Amino acid sequence: AILSLAMPNYYRATTVFFAANPNQARPEILFSKSNNGVGLYGSDDDIDRILAIAESNDLVDFLVDSFDLYAQYKIDPKQAKARYKVRMHFRKLYEVKKTKLEAIELSVEDRDARFAATLANAARDRINEIAEGLVKSAQAATARSYEENIAARTKLLKELGDSLVSSPYRDWE
Repeated sequence: AILSLAMPNYYRATTVFFAANPNQARPEILFSKSNNGVGLYGSDDDIDRILAIAESNDLVDFLVDSFDLYAQYKIDPKQAKARYKVRMHFRKLYEVKKTKLEAIELSVEDRDARFAATLANAARDRINEIAEGLVKSAQAATARSYEENIAARTKLLKELGDSLVSSPYRDWE
C-alpha cells in the first residue's frame, strides 16, 4: 500500500471514432443525386487499415517529434537506441483497439491529464490525415489512368480522322 502511494498518478485520455467509408469520396457518389446505398461507416477492411495506421511507426514518430516525448519521458535523444526506447515507452502508454460496436478506441496515458488528452486527439487527427492521404492518392492514380486513356483515345481518333482525309477512296470530291 505504501509503494502505491509513492508511485506517480497516470491519467488516461480516450478518443473513440469510426472508420469512414472511403467510397463516399468517389466522384460518382459525390455528384450523383442518390447515394446508391453507400454507407457512412467503413467495412472491416477500412477498420483494419485505420488500426494499421494507428499502430505504425510513422504515427509514433510524428507524435514523438511533435510533442518532444524525449523530454517528456526523460530519454536522452543522443544516446544509442534512443528512438527505440522512446517508441517502446510511448507504446506502453498507448493503446488502440476495435470495440464491439466496430468503433476504434484510442487511449493515451500520461502523468499530465491535459497532455494525455492533447496527445490522444493529435494521434486521432494524424490517423485521419494519413487515411485521407491514402484515399486521395488512390483517387489521383485513378484520375491519371483516366487522363492517359482519354489521351490515347484522342490520339487514335486523330489518326483515324487523318487517314480518312488522306484516303484515295474519298467520295465527296
